[in-house]
Amino acid sequence: MPDRDDAVRKVARHQIDLLSSRSHTHHYWVDRIRQRATSREASARARAGCLAEPVTGKAIRYIDWLFPGILGMNMMFQAASSVLATSCCRYRKSGFLKRLVQPH
Repeated sequence: MPDRDDAVRKVARHQIDLLSSRSHTHHYWVDRIRQRATSREASARARAGCLAEPVTGKAIRYIDWLFPGILGMNMMFQAASSVLATSCCRYRKSGFLKRLVQPH
């Protein structure tokens, strides 16, 4: 089953916490590294006849999760500040800022 194999791969890569099958023998795949997975596993284990199949994957370091977001935010702020600086220079050159200050 390519869909199930893909879903089990997602569990190993920490994209899904728990995967449950709906066949006549209930199986579930769980990533026991994640905290949310253990609470969801308790509810899956409460079902009668569920068989656990732990999936292990490479643990993700916090910096590997955090760094892309920091990099993206810095890129967005840099773009916004350069647009603001360009607009202020253009307004100053055209005399728009002096017209704002002068009383009517």
